[in-house]
Amino acid sequence: MTPRHERIVVTVALTVPVVLAAVSALTLGPAARRMPLAVALPTLALLLIELVRARRSDAGFEPRPLEPALFGWLAALALATVVTGVLVGPAMLLATYLRFQSRERWPIVIGVAAAFAAVVFVVFDLVLDLPAGGVIGMWPR
Repeated sequence: MTPRHERIVVTVALTVPVVLAAVSALTLGPAARRMPLAVALPTLALLLIELVRARRSDAGFEPRPLEPALFGWLAALALATVVTGVLVGPAMLLATYLRFQSRERWPIVIGVAAAFAAVVFVVFDLVLDLPAGGVIGMWPR
């Protein structure tokens, strides 16, 4: 199997459970279906974009080897999200990554992190009405 075909097979294999999750979420009540659909629909859109890109690709796809630092960044993202919440943790980690790993300038770092935090706030707080706090937000006052 060529790398192009492998890419298509993997994308389709990932699309099936996402479609099943979206369909099963439709059987839930209005409040309960918001979160699964908020995850499944954008994921489905990205998978369909990847499927189109893989089908149009003439050249073979050569995956890059995983860097060990990637796992450190993912662990830091999980920890930051649990400790500070969905709004603050990922935005702080995004700013840290952009500044130190990608070596972006501060105006870009601050702008991207602020825009990310604004989108997360709108989605979680205003649209889904979900608490965005982490462990710190649970401490008694």
